[in-house]
Amino acid sequence: MNFGDIKIQVATFLQDTDYETWPAPEIGIHINHGLVEMCRRGRMLRQWSSALTASATTPLTAFYALPTDLIEIIDVFDTGGDSILRRVSIQDLGTTWDTDTGTPYAYLLLGTELRIYPYLTAARTLKVHYVQGAASLSVSSDTPAIPPMFHIGLAWYALAQCYKKDTEEESPIKARFYQGEFERVLDDAARLASRTYDASEVVIPYRDL
Repeated sequence: MNFGDIKIQVATFLQDTDYETWPAPEIGIHINHGLVEMCRRGRMLRQWSSALTASATTPLTAFYALPTDLIEIIDVFDTGGDSILRRVSIQDLGTTWDTDTGTPYAYLLLGTELRIYPYLTAARTLKVHYVQGAASLSVSSDTPAIPPMFHIGLAWYALAQCYKKDTEEESPIKARFYQGEFERVLDDAARLASRTYDASEVVIPYRDL
């Protein structure tokens, strides 16, 4: 389904295809929030970055700019040292951590940048394996970047949010129902995404929509 299809699906379930009670832009906002949640919690979109660019933060060979669509780091690979760097915090390091030099074996996150530890005077070639966020949907023809089987979850999320704001007596019950449907789709998505790291078979149960 594309963005327009999902909005129509939501409006149909709401019995508001003229968008009188729930305007189309509001439904669209809920759908995009659902997409963010699906990517963040389902961890479906994973990829390796191109080589990271050293930032302008001093020391220049210690800081690297992260991909703008990054949600969560899975691994950091130092291609120069042919090794995976482990994540640490400042508390794990000594008092001279900011000036320590040597072959990098770890990294830490400082704001929106990645800082390797220790660092060399020559820039390293780093790549990041990360959970990626999907681009927001804006026009009706936009298609969510997540697998098509999970697009219906965006409709369930939007329905839950609409009913949470509604004042009808049965709306809280409907909100909980559709939130539960979204959580079930999200669980299926997370299980499918984890298949890369788990050899066990993943079965996505059939549901009549």
